[in-house]
Amino acid sequence: MHEWKRRDTFMALIAVCTLIGLFFLAEHLYVKPEEQDLATAEATLETERDKVATLESKEDQADQALSQSSRTAQQKLPVVPLLDQLFIGFERAQVSTETAIEEIEIAYNEEGVSLPDKREEQNDSEETPDSGRSSAPDTSSADEESDGQGSSTTQSGLNTIEFSIQLTAANYEEMLMFLQNVTGQARITQVSALEFEETEGSEEVALSVVLSSYYASDLQELAHETPQYDYGETPGKITPF
Repeated sequence: MHEWKRRDTFMALIAVCTLIGLFFLAEHLYVKPEEQDLATAEATLETERDKVATLESKEDQADQALSQSSRTAQQKLPVVPLLDQLFIGFERAQVSTETAIEEIEIAYNEEGVSLPDKREEQNDSEETPDSGRSSAPDTSSADEESDGQGSSTTQSGLNTIEFSIQLTAANYEEMLMFLQNVTGQARITQVSALEFEETEGSEEVALSVVLSSYYASDLQELAHETPQYDYGETPGKITPF
């Protein structure tokens, strides 16, 4: 039998205190740093998540702004012919004036739009007449024409739609109002040719006009953003053909 003495109690207390001290020391040296590193990592992760969410939100806003700007731009210059938009404009111009469209013919030009050569325009503006001396004929321009260099350049990817319209207007003012309404719509539309004549014994005017509109065929990736038009429900009529 071992007799428990005061010394044993003292040693037991020292052992217990030593174990407790080792526990707190290990917690201070190993557990606390790991917890701090974990908290720092979690804070960093949360910050990165906020950054990613902010970037995604900005990207979505940029895409929406780009899509909206594309739809707005395509009101003027679509990437597809979008004939419906033009026909609606013709119909509105006819309804708002005393005119009647009798015939419409459509022609496509997919070879590009001819634009004036800015360099030649600048050269023409810089030339000044010299009345005091006679000059020899300029052969450089003739050489350029002979080489096939004209006074205009072709803008590829920008195609033209030409509408040959025959209509009758109640008078000259109504004819002008029709043309102003057509060329003043959102879609870029220009008058390429115009011929009219008044009816004898009446104020009616017979008009033959060629209207040109354009579309950018090289931007087909934006075709899904082309403006859409709702015509409502069909009247339910049966075609006799």
